[in-house]
Amino acid sequence: MQNKNNKKPNPFQSYKKTDVLTANRETILIMMYDGAIRFLKKAIDSSKANKVEEKNIFVGRTMDIVNELRATLNHKAGGEIAEKLDGLYDFICDRLLKGSMENNPKQLEEALGILTTLRTAWDEAIEALKTDSAQPQEP
Repeated sequence: MQNKNNKKPNPFQSYKKTDVLTANRETILIMMYDGAIRFLKKAIDSSKANKVEEKNIFVGRTMDIVNELRATLNHKAGGEIAEKLDGLYDFICDRLLKGSMENNPKQLEEALGILTTLRTAWDEAIEALKTDSAQPQEP
């Protein structure tokens, strides 16, 4: 079967789509961070190579993911944590914009450091929740 563009379906893309559609919220969160980090690393490499158009595409993709992460914050349930994350996402977006406009990889690297730290923190929090929920509860 072929799609509209007369290309054969890519089995990897089909697998990846199924993976995303069947993932739980925690897995999707980590996947979003991984995507943002991957795109931002490509933006940094492009910036260093002075490939402005390519850098802008990857910064844009990173920005899209960060904005989606920001949009999913639940300020009622998350309280102070959601507020702090919102501030960090705002700071990341600021670094992305300035780093892109000034073609400054150092600002992009600063955003990358924060995203990497947040990804690690979420991964640890998710693992801690799994461990806690696997422990038998005392009466």
